[in-house]
Amino acid sequence: YFKRFRKIYYNGAEAAFIVFDITSRESFEKVKDWYKEINQLIDEKNIPIVIVGNKVDLTDQRVISKAEGEGLAKSLSETGISYIETSALSGENVIEAFELIAYHYIIKTKKKEKDVIREDLVEAILSTLKELVILELTFISENMSWDPGFQTILNLENLGEYSKLKDSNKEKLYPYKNGLILSSFAYEDFTLSNSDGVFCIFDARDKEHIDPKWKDVLINIIGKVRRKRAVIIGLRVSDDKNWSQLMEEFSIDKDLEEKVVSVLFLKIGSDYREKTYEHLKLMLDLIVTTRKLK
Repeated sequence: YFKRFRKIYYNGAEAAFIVFDITSRESFEKVKDWYKEINQLIDEKNIPIVIVGNKVDLTDQRVISKAEGEGLAKSLSETGISYIETSALSGENVIEAFELIAYHYIIKTKKKEKDVIREDLVEAILSTLKELVILELTFISENMSWDPGFQTILNLENLGEYSKLKDSNKEKLYPYKNGLILSSFAYEDFTLSNSDGVFCIFDARDKEHIDPKWKDVLINIIGKVRRKRAVIIGLRVSDDKNWSQLMEEFSIDKDLEEKVVSVLFLKIGSDYREKTYEHLKLMLDLIVTTRKLK
């Protein structure tokens, strides 16, 4: 009778326990059936699942070993299903079982959130491409070994194929088939004749003042980039530093008066991995907005 309503009970499930009796082989062998049913009746794919071997208080009646339970969990899914043994009677490992499934749920949720963030960035790039047709993004760093913006875009599989037209330790030029072009340079020498947006990073960690050479680099960027283009300056700072004070030391107002270029300063802290997506979207917004200036 209950089978008629299983779909209703499964509806909306985001995690599941499959519990069997370690004193009953028949109960153990039904785990595969329950696992199959979960995958058939739950719309959400790859939900967190924990297999629970219950009644560990009945040690003398045990017929399923812990190794056998762990082996079953491993065989059911390549993504990894956890196994834990509990006793509902004594309470042994009951709290731990819920903590375990909560952990898997949090990990999965974070992955889903990251997938959404990645897809949002892809959509933003494609939307900008529709407007500009060709979009060249240039990344400038001290030695090109640490460039999170450049690497983040390269890791977006949904952007399609690209070729490595130039790939040296001084210059990288990667054109995509869809019209996106990524270029990367070090401070010493860079070309911006075709760039629509520039993202330059200065490492100011543990510094009280900016390096005077950084201002020269920024003025050089403003001089080389075309009119109505966007420049993002990322200041990498320690979390306890007043980054706005460092930003003010650049003092480039007079240089900007001579050329219509948008310059935006951003703080790059210890959370840069999560913030990079947001920074790149800001860059794209600034590119489109600046292009519309009179």
